[in-house]
Amino acid sequence: MTGSSPTPMMNVEDVATSSERMACAVRCGVRASMSTLTGTDHPINQDYLLHLPGRMSGVADGVGGGAHGEVASRMLLQLLSEQSSLAQIDEAIQNTLAALGHGPGASVFASVQPVSSSGDWQALWVGDCQITHFEKTAKGWRMAWQSQAQTYRHTHENMPAGVDPDAPSNMVGCGLNFPAGQHRFRPGGEDRIVIASDGFHKVFSSDEQIALITQAASPLNMEVAQTWCELARRRGSRDDISVLILELARPRWHTGSRILIAACVLTLLGMGLQWALWGEWGPGMTWVLNTLRGF
Repeated sequence: MTGSSPTPMMNVEDVATSSERMACAVRCGVRASMSTLTGTDHPINQDYLLHLPGRMSGVADGVGGGAHGEVASRMLLQLLSEQSSLAQIDEAIQNTLAALGHGPGASVFASVQPVSSSGDWQALWVGDCQITHFEKTAKGWRMAWQSQAQTYRHTHENMPAGVDPDAPSNMVGCGLNFPAGQHRFRPGGEDRIVIASDGFHKVFSSDEQIALITQAASPLNMEVAQTWCELARRRGSRDDISVLILELARPRWHTGSRILIAACVLTLLGMGLQWALWGEWGPGMTWVLNTLRGF
């Protein structure tokens, strides 16, 4: 969202690197492509992206009317990755901005994280950043679930005079008005999760987002997020634009593992055939049974 600050800050980060455009790599069973573009009406990008493979991935958007929105968005995701509660983060942002001599300021965000080894993922969001789970089916891609923005239009909060109905009605850093949105879901192999700021999702309909997902080849290419951000800019988005795409990598067996499994299956089939034909185990199976009896 719009705003400015004298302090430039890096706004894209993962476990290994920080840059405007991220390489797409498979880590912890997930491919990730992420990118951000600074808005056309201000010099500082107040969006912040964080990807910690196996832990958390998220997009935060510093609120335009507040000072140091880029500070608020960065603090929000970094503290959230450290398991701080939203109440603690809200207070920390207020205190930090007060110490800088500017304020009030705040940020909205959306994040996802895997839930241990259950296969479930937990989605969490405040404000108008968006999370979408795209499911790959035999008939193509479909939108399995999408978060609903916490805006005045959707939450029916009392809207201040002159405020856009699509402006966020809940923010972190200036006192949370109500709890964060939460959703637990279980994506399948090769499904995709897209997290985006409003600078992206407001210029694409649901059908257009499905078309973008369909056009993105699998496995996910590192250029996809950057391409989407540039397309949103050409669509007329003047805000900061941020996109983080996660693609679940289907587990692949190593060649050695496949050979070992095939050998075991063939051995068991041969032993079963021997028993069926002659009514007795061969020397190999006899040795295995005698060994097991010795334990």
